[in-house]
Amino acid sequence: MAKVTMLYFIGIFLLRLWSVVLPFQLNQPVLHNINFDFTEGLFLASGWSGFLLHNTIANRIFSLSLLFLPVIGFLRPATRLPFILFSIVFFTYTLFNNLYVTHHQHYLNFAWLITIPFMARSDKGFNLLWKGARYYACWFYGMAFLLKVINGGIFQEAFGIMTLRTQMSSYIFAHPHSVQTNIYTWLFNHPFWLNVGTKLTFLLEGVFLIGFFTTRYDKWLILAGFLVFAFTAFSSDVFFIEQFGAIALVFTRPAGWKKRGRWFVKPPAPKLSI
Repeated sequence: MAKVTMLYFIGIFLLRLWSVVLPFQLNQPVLHNINFDFTEGLFLASGWSGFLLHNTIANRIFSLSLLFLPVIGFLRPATRLPFILFSIVFFTYTLFNNLYVTHHQHYLNFAWLITIPFMARSDKGFNLLWKGARYYACWFYGMAFLLKVINGGIFQEAFGIMTLRTQMSSYIFAHPHSVQTNIYTWLFNHPFWLNVGTKLTFLLEGVFLIGFFTTRYDKWLILAGFLVFAFTAFSSDVFFIEQFGAIALVFTRPAGWKKRGRWFVKPPAPKLSI
């Protein structure tokens, strides 16, 4: 499981390297976000964020550690120290990302959360923490659904088309002749399908409440998470692939991990009979 999870983190930061959003890739001058929470405010007030941003050596070490600590964890899965260091560095990056790269966002937080079980000293501790991450995923998807019910969003008939107009107008303006824009144009003329799709997405979030009572349908919850991710990326330009990847990890059963573990473990040599 450790190796698969570290491959996931390697993929995350290779994607961020390609997207030019690692600390050493930011153009100067870098302006920080003014809408930060208490933890990010402490991080900014401590001066540590400025040191990591402006000190060239610290900036390079910080960026490289995000890329190479998961590699070390993949190569040495039985050693706790790389996982502890990576969890600390990744947590720091979640604060750094919200201050300097983008607005205040939460989807990296769950990706960071699944690093914590690998710091456990025992298998029992790991299993408890891993199950805790799974229940937390059920909670935040379930609460997203319940809040839409409480606040009335799920009952708003034109919610889908209104969201598309707000979130994707800049894309349509910049890419007027793309295939995606042609699809959006069709949806503007047939808003019923978009509004229905939005309601189905809300219901798929609510499906995660089942996860509090049974693990029998976890593979279907992975599918539900993917559909929520895909529809949200399409209609709202919110690309939280990191969160979906973590969802797929925590909702895969232990038997599934044992099966997939054969990909990374060298099989024992056959015994020769004389």
